[in-house]
Amino acid sequence: MSRGPNGESDAEDGSASVLMLGISAVLLAFVLWAAALAQARAAAAQSAAAADLAALAAADAARGLVPGEPCDVAARTAEANRAVLRECSLEGETVTVRVAAARGLLLITPERRSRAGPPPHPSRPPALP
Repeated sequence: MSRGPNGESDAEDGSASVLMLGISAVLLAFVLWAAALAQARAAAAQSAAAADLAALAAADAARGLVPGEPCDVAARTAEANRAVLRECSLEGETVTVRVAAARGLLLITPERRSRAGPPPHPSRPPALP
């Protein structure tokens, strides 16, 4: 501990170190939060892409454009895109799938739904969403 000009001890010795430690802790927490948010957004985008691709592949199988059962094709496509097929339903040639990212953030696993089918008939106007 250093002494001031009058021989008194300086009570603020080391206060800058404590302040820097606090600022560093806040910055570290912010960086970890930002990284977790980025990972969650990436997992959500991955599950959305996997759901779209699985639905399209299953719809092609339902129309006979590719071999295989539509839901089996959807499961393989989801797996190839690092996701897991949770649900698959077939109504005519239209397929609806629910896909989850194979690896989420902590306990959160993003899931997405997608639907695909044949293009609308040329004599009918397209349906409004």
